[in-house]
Amino acid sequence: MTIDERLEALTHSVELIAQMQIKTEKEIRQLGRYVRVIVLDHEARLLELEKTDGEDES
Repeated sequence: MTIDERLEALTHSVELIAQMQIKTEKEIRQLGRYVRVIVLDHEARLLELEKTDGEDES
């Protein structure tokens, strides 16, 4: 394998890794959005439970 062939193979590998990283970053951002929705929903449910619990003590 010549140096040019090795350089071409390395360049190809780096391009593939870069594409994979971009895809992974998009997936992580999407997961972050899902987590935020779940957290907001959970907080709303907790507030509702606390409100209901406070009414029961009166």
